[in-house]
Amino acid sequence: MENKNNSFVVTVTPITDNLDLNTDKRLQAPEKKKFKNQEGSIKVPNESKAELEALMKITKKKFAHEIIDLLINNYVEKELTTEQKMKFKLLTEI
Repeated sequence: MENKNNSFVVTVTPITDNLDLNTDKRLQAPEKKKFKNQEGSIKVPNESKAELEALMKITKKKFAHEIIDLLINNYVEKELTTEQKMKFKLLTEI
Protein backbone atom coordinates (compact mmCIF):
# COMPACT_ATOMS: atom_id res chain seq x y z
CA MET A 1 0.00 0.00 0.00
CA GLU A 2 1.35 3.41 -0.89
CA ASN A 3 1.51 6.23 1.68
CA LYS A 4 1.11 9.48 -0.27
CA ASN A 5 0.41 11.79 2.70
CA ASN A 6 3.31 10.63 4.89
CA SER A 7 0.76 9.63 7.53
CA PHE A 8 0.92 6.61 9.76
CA VAL A 9 -1.54 4.50 11.65
CA VAL A 10 -0.46 3.39 15.09
CA THR A 11 -2.26 0.75 17.08
CA VAL A 12 -1.93 1.06 20.84
CA THR A 13 -2.67 -1.90 23.05
CA PRO A 14 -3.25 -0.99 26.70
CA ILE A 15 -1.36 -2.90 29.33
CA THR A 16 -3.79 -4.54 31.70
CA ASP A 17 -3.16 -5.29 35.36
CA ASN A 18 0.28 -3.65 35.18
CA LEU A 19 1.79 -6.91 33.90
CA ASP A 20 4.87 -6.94 31.72
CA LEU A 21 3.92 -9.27 28.86
CA ASN A 22 7.50 -10.53 28.50
CA THR A 23 8.21 -11.49 32.11
CA ASP A 24 4.87 -11.84 33.94
CA LYS A 25 6.17 -9.34 36.49
CA ARG A 26 4.22 -6.31 37.59
CA LEU A 27 5.35 -3.04 36.10
CA GLN A 28 6.24 -0.40 38.64
CA ALA A 29 6.15 3.31 38.15
CA PRO A 30 9.48 4.93 38.94
CA GLU A 31 9.60 6.45 42.39
CA LYS A 32 9.47 10.21 42.48
CA LYS A 33 12.51 11.84 43.96
CA LYS A 34 11.54 13.49 47.23
CA PHE A 35 13.08 16.72 48.35
CA LYS A 36 13.11 17.61 52.01
CA ASN A 37 11.74 21.07 51.33
CA GLN A 38 8.88 19.76 49.18
CA GLU A 39 7.11 17.48 51.60
CA GLY A 40 3.94 19.54 51.86
CA SER A 41 2.11 22.56 50.65
CA ILE A 42 0.17 25.35 52.25
CA LYS A 43 -2.34 27.82 50.91
CA VAL A 44 -1.83 31.48 51.66
CA PRO A 45 -3.82 34.56 50.70
CA ASN A 46 -2.60 36.49 47.66
CA GLU A 47 -1.49 39.36 49.89
CA SER A 48 0.72 37.04 51.96
CA LYS A 49 2.16 35.54 48.78
CA ALA A 50 3.02 39.01 47.50
CA GLU A 51 4.67 39.84 50.84
CA LEU A 52 6.68 36.60 50.73
CA GLU A 53 7.83 37.40 47.21
CA ALA A 54 8.85 40.92 48.28
CA LEU A 55 10.86 39.50 51.19
CA MET A 56 12.48 37.00 48.82
CA LYS A 57 13.63 39.84 46.57
CA ILE A 58 14.90 41.99 49.43
CA THR A 59 16.79 39.15 51.10
CA LYS A 60 17.87 37.52 47.81
CA LYS A 61 16.39 34.19 48.85
CA LYS A 62 15.39 31.83 46.09
CA PHE A 63 12.60 29.87 47.80
CA ALA A 64 9.58 30.81 49.90
CA HIS A 65 10.41 28.14 52.47
CA GLU A 66 13.65 29.99 53.27
CA ILE A 67 11.68 33.10 54.21
CA ILE A 68 9.15 31.04 56.15
CA ASP A 69 12.00 29.39 58.09
CA LEU A 70 13.44 32.82 58.92
CA LEU A 71 10.04 34.08 60.08
CA ILE A 72 9.44 31.01 62.25
CA ASN A 73 12.90 31.18 63.82
CA ASN A 74 12.49 34.89 64.55
CA TYR A 75 9.02 34.40 66.00
CA VAL A 76 10.14 31.55 68.24
CA GLU A 77 13.14 33.52 69.47
CA LYS A 78 11.39 36.84 70.06
CA GLU A 79 7.76 36.03 70.91
CA LEU A 80 7.56 32.70 72.74
CA THR A 81 8.06 32.24 76.45
CA THR A 82 10.74 29.84 77.67
CA GLU A 83 8.07 27.21 78.32
CA GLN A 84 6.57 27.68 74.85
CA LYS A 85 10.03 27.41 73.29
CA MET A 86 10.59 24.08 75.05
CA LYS A 87 7.19 22.80 73.85
CA PHE A 88 7.94 23.99 70.32
CA LYS A 89 11.29 22.22 70.35
CA LEU A 90 9.69 18.98 71.57
CA LEU A 91 6.93 19.15 68.95
CA THR A 92 9.30 19.81 66.07
CA GLU A 93 11.97 17.21 66.90
CA ILE A 94 9.82 14.34 65.66
